[in-house]
Amino acid sequence: MGAILSLFRRSRPRERVVLASGREWRVGKVLARGGYSAVHAGTDATGEEQVAIKVISLVEGGTTEADVEGEVAAHRLVDHESLAPLIDAGRHPRALNQYLMVFPRYAASLADYVQKHADGNAEQLPQSLQRQLAAADLAALFLPVVRGVAALHAAGAVHRDIKPANIMLDADASAHLGWRPVLIDFGSVRPVAVDIPDRAVALEEQDRAAAHSTAHFRAPELFDVETGSVLGPAVDVFALGASLYSVAFIALAFDGTYTAALARLPVPDNVPADANQLLAICQDACAADVAARISLDELEARLVAVIDGSGSGGGV
Repeated sequence: MGAILSLFRRSRPRERVVLASGREWRVGKVLARGGYSAVHAGTDATGEEQVAIKVISLVEGGTTEADVEGEVAAHRLVDHESLAPLIDAGRHPRALNQYLMVFPRYAASLADYVQKHADGNAEQLPQSLQRQLAAADLAALFLPVVRGVAALHAAGAVHRDIKPANIMLDADASAHLGWRPVLIDFGSVRPVAVDIPDRAVALEEQDRAAAHSTAHFRAPELFDVETGSVLGPAVDVFALGASLYSVAFIALAFDGTYTAALARLPVPDNVPADANQLLAICQDACAADVAARISLDELEARLVAVIDGSGSGGGV
């Protein structure tokens, strides 16, 4: 890790960077840091457009150029209001081992909502998020994400790392509660159906999932990939269910182990009456057996029923 950090210190982008598109970007302070990347606050050349600039280090044994090109291609697969748009991308003109991706900068994430409520610091959130949201509000907040994921699936890809930290909130006066959810981070995207013909491919996909799919929201079939199986859209349904549970009940659905992912979702203490429907949806979305797991279409329909006040939600 120390070597990675020193790499960033030695080759940190200068303040002004012009990419191959001809657009100039100003790279500011680090907002977040990962294994081989860092997200910076940034602006366009005028300073008026506020953006987030992901700076990726291309290193042997880490992120490759093919990985980055795959992420760029995934962002350009589909245009949907709940999928983060890629504004610009390209190699750093002076530090050629770095690749920059430019996105809109968002106010907060659903992980921020969960963390602030868990810590008792909800007053630090925007006013409309300072109370724990009612079931209908949560369903309305998640529904655009589900529809965005459906659009991604229709375009031939699955996200494979859906989690509250990857669902950003964009201020939008026309959206429910004034926030439009946006799914980010397409570095984990895979084809919508991956055949597993032999053990070698199974282990490759298992290792890929371990590196790119967050354990607390990872479907059991990604922990132990079976020869002869097909990995498909159901992995995103599981992650959506686990994410909805986390936001609804301010708690992780699973502890990040294979054993936990195989278990039925726990019933939290003192579940509000209006949240029973959400709990049932989460349980059915997180069914360990792929065949028993609800489809993305059914997940969407049941969220709509909660919003309309007509959903029975199934049994808890």
